[in-house]
Amino acid sequence: MLTVESMKNSGRNHHVKLMEFTRIFAKKPECLICFFEGEDDKYYGFRIKEILGIEWKGIDCGGKQRVISLFRMLANHSHEPYRKAKTAFFVDRDFDDPQPPEIRSDIYETPCYSIENFYATSECFKQIIETCFKIKEFEDEENENESVFKKCLSLFAETQERFHDAVSPLNAWMFLVRKKDACKQTRTHFDKIKLESLVSIDISDIRLKQPVSDYLEHLYPYHGISDAEIDEKVETFSKNDRGKVFRGKQEIDFLLKFLTKIKDDLCNDSPKHFDRKRKISFSVPNSRDILSGLSQYATTPECLRMYLRKRHALYFTKNG
Repeated sequence: MLTVESMKNSGRNHHVKLMEFTRIFAKKPECLICFFEGEDDKYYGFRIKEILGIEWKGIDCGGKQRVISLFRMLANHSHEPYRKAKTAFFVDRDFDDPQPPEIRSDIYETPCYSIENFYATSECFKQIIETCFKIKEFEDEENENESVFKKCLSLFAETQERFHDAVSPLNAWMFLVRKKDACKQTRTHFDKIKLESLVSIDISDIRLKQPVSDYLEHLYPYHGISDAEIDEKVETFSKNDRGKVFRGKQEIDFLLKFLTKIKDDLCNDSPKHFDRKRKISFSVPNSRDILSGLSQYATTPECLRMYLRKRHALYFTKNG
C-alpha cells in the first residue's frame, strides 16, 4: 500500500534525481540526457549511439513512475533552460495500460512487456547462433551449417511455444493482480517468483515442477484471483504474441537456459539433436550480464528508431 512514508521517500528520490539532472545539465548542456527505469541503458545505450551517434548521459530513476514524474517536473519547471533541455524518457509497458496520448511523443514506452522481451525474439536468437555460435545460415557448399542453423531455429521456436504454454497461467495471474493493484493503489511485488522453482527447461521439453496454482498459493496465499479469471486471461493471451505480452524477466531467463542447453548439446560427444559434435567457444552470459552482453543482438523495434530520430530532429537539427 502507498503509505505516507513511502510517498515521502519517493519525493526525496525525485529530488535526488532532479539534482543529478541539474549537475549533468550544468556540465553538458548540449548532450541528450536520458531517463531510465533502471539499468535499461544497457539496452538503449547501444541504440542511441548506433542510431543517433550523439553524446548522451543516463539517469537511473529507480522505477517507471519516477521516470514519468521527472518528465512532468521538468516539463513544468520554473527554470526555462530545464524545460528546454535535451531529454529522452524510457519506460516499460509492463501489464499496465498505455501511457496517455499527451505524453507518448515525449516518453518512449516499449511495445512489449519490457526491454527483456527484445532479447527473447527469434531475430535475436538467430543473430546469436550466427555470430556467437558461428553457425551460418549460408556458408558451406554441402549446406551442413544451413541444416544445423535451421534446426536450431526450429528447436527454439518449438521450445519457446511449450514454455509459453506452461507459464501462461502464471502471466495471467500476474496480469490480473496488477489490474487489481491499480484499483487499490497498491503494488504487489513479483520478486518472490523464481522461474527455476516452477519450470524445468530443456530442448523441446518444458515441465512444470508443480501446478502453477499451488506455487502461487504458497507465495501469495491471499491473492484473491479465481481459476475462472485465470482461464479467461489465458485464452486471451493465446490470441496474441505471448513473447511480447509475457513478463520480460521470464522470457530472458528462458533464453539464457535455452542457449546453455543447445550449446551443451552441440558440444556433446553424442549430441541428441544434431549429427555430430561442434566446437563453440562462446560463453553464455549470466543473468547479471545478459542485458549488456547480448545487447547488440536484441531486437530494435521501428517505434524506438522513430522515437530517437524525432528527439534528434527536435534537439539537434538546425530547425529543431
